[in-house]
Amino acid sequence: MTHWDDGAEPCRLSPTAVPTASPTPAPTLERGECEDDANYLYKGYEGRNCSVWVAEQGNNCLKIDPVTDKKVQFFCPSKCKDKCKDKPTEMAVLITAASP
Repeated sequence: MTHWDDGAEPCRLSPTAVPTASPTPAPTLERGECEDDANYLYKGYEGRNCSVWVAEQGNNCLKIDPVTDKKVQFFCPSKCKDKCKDKPTEMAVLITAASP
């Protein structure tokens, strides 16, 4: 027995009948209703994110990002939507729940 052979039956995958289209789209992760997009940058500019740029001026929420053609509030609901402003983020809930 070699160091990588644990005695388990090897995995035998059959090839697909038809190759998949290349490239395949990247998987999308769903955010919570009040969860900001952590990767969002207005117009792609560094520093224009939800936690700094949007938080500094609430009127930034109403701007339409020309890159995505969506309002900033779509990406930054915790800073822009009234129903989300007082809600803790899902990450904060997880951290609080895990704390002793």
